[in-house]
Amino acid sequence: MHENRSVITHSMAISGDINVDTDLIIEGAVSANRIDSKNHTVVIGQYSAINGDIYGAQILVLGNITGNLFASEKVDIRSTAVINGDVNAPVIRMEEKARLNGRLNYT
Repeated sequence: MHENRSVITHSMAISGDINVDTDLIIEGAVSANRIDSKNHTVVIGQYSAINGDIYGAQILVLGNITGNLFASEKVDIRSTAVINGDVNAPVIRMEEKARLNGRLNYT
C-alpha cells in the first residue's frame, strides 16, 4: 500500500458514493452505489459491512460485501469474507471457507 490512505473506521457508518485517489481501508459500514479508489488498493476489513460496487487496482476482502468487485489487477478473498455479487479481475485468489454467492469473471 502507498503512504497516503483513507480510512473508514469501525465506529463510522457512511451512506453515499465514495471516490478517493488513495488506498482505501474500510473497517466500518458503507452503503453506496460506487466505492472507487481509482488505481489504488481497497481493503475491506473483517468486521466491515459493505453494500455497493467496489472499484480499485487491487481489492483485499476480509469482511461482508453485497455488490460487485472490479479490480484492474487482482482480488484477494480471505477465509472470513462473504461476498454476494460478482468478482471481476485478471487475477482472483480465494481462500478455503470464503463464501461467494456470485460469479468469478477473469478479465
